[in-house]
This record gives sequence, structure tokens and C-alpha cells, in this order.
Amino acid sequence: MKTYLTTCLAGFTALLLALPAAQAGQSLNESQVPAAVLSAFRAAYPNAAEARYEQETENGSTTYEVEFRLDGQKMEAEYSADGRILKIERDD
Repeated sequence: MKTYLTTCLAGFTALLLALPAAQAGQSLNESQVPAAVLSAFRAAYPNAAEARYEQETENGSTTYEVEFRLDGQKMEAEYSADGRILKIERDD
């Protein structure tokens, strides 16, 4: 019985650790990104290059992440569906 409980606990822990990976974003084509997000991104970063889009849903909230290059530096911006900027990151 003790071995069975240990095995169940290990399986449950593995499932919980895998859950964030299951919530990983879904790659999108530019045509799949909401117009408000594209408009806000283009206004904020008109010189951005190599933009890649991703949709993420966590706790019932959907956000849109844009990874891009600006002046040779990798950057990432996160937007709500209505185009509000939520987060900006620079990769050093």
C-alpha cells in the first residue's frame, strides 16, 4: 500500500510539472493575430524585424506575445487581446 501511494504521488507530481508545458503558447501567423495587437505593436515598434507571434492562455486569460529584433537586439512584448501592452522584455 505504501508503494502504491508513493507511485501515485510521483505520477501526480509529474503531471503537475508537465502542466506548464501544456500551457505553452501556440504559434500564429500574422493574419491570426488580433488587429488591435498588430496595430499597437506596429505603432510602438515601427522598425521591428523578424516578428514572431504566439498566443498564450493561462488561467482563462489570453495574451499575445511578439518576439522580434530591434536594432539587432532580441525583444519580446506581451499584449492583451485589445492591444494593451502588458510586458516588455529585452534579451541581453
